[in-house]
Amino acid sequence: MEVRSLEQPSISFFRCSQHNAPGHPRVPLNEEQIDLQILAIFDKMRIESDDVREWFAAQLRVRTQYEQDDARLKAKEMLRQLSLLRQHKNQLLNMRLNEEIDADGYAAQAAKHRDREANCKPKLNPTDQGF
Repeated sequence: MEVRSLEQPSISFFRCSQHNAPGHPRVPLNEEQIDLQILAIFDKMRIESDDVREWFAAQLRVRTQYEQDDARLKAKEMLRQLSLLRQHKNQLLNMRLNEEIDADGYAAQAAKHRDREANCKPKLNPTDQGF
């Protein structure tokens, strides 16, 4: 659900981006009303059994750790591939400067490297740049 703000002098009201859909309520809500609705949803999800809650929390921790480890491995691999592409680009430039390849060959290879690099960069999360 996407919400959009309807600014008024001292209070912000929000409405769902689907408010024009047939049968959808058109009532704008303020932040407190949205908070109450979300808390009511969380209340319905409450797990009463301590054993089940502990099991669920343990499973969530394991899954989260697995996902984080997997994301780290993928980011490291993308950084490795980017590093190799940059090395190849430097080698290609040196070959061109030493006239080992002609301008057309250089342009074709440089375009391939740019495309591959452009394909890798979006796969990296900005927080992954510290690897």
